[in-house]
Amino acid sequence: MASESVEHRVQWPVPPQDGYTVDDLFTLPDLPPHTELIDGSLVFVSPRRAGHDRHP
Repeated sequence: MASESVEHRVQWPVPPQDGYTVDDLFTLPDLPPHTELIDGSLVFVSPRRAGHDRHP
């Protein structure tokens, strides 16, 4: 269905004007487990898979 109800939309956190802090990273609810804080921004990264770092 093309229409999506408001209840099913993802609500991303809105950053503070000065950016996020380490305290925010540890206290914001429902962040994915591999969230990083880089220069005041939350970065959502995928976990690395086994063998990812192997070099031929």
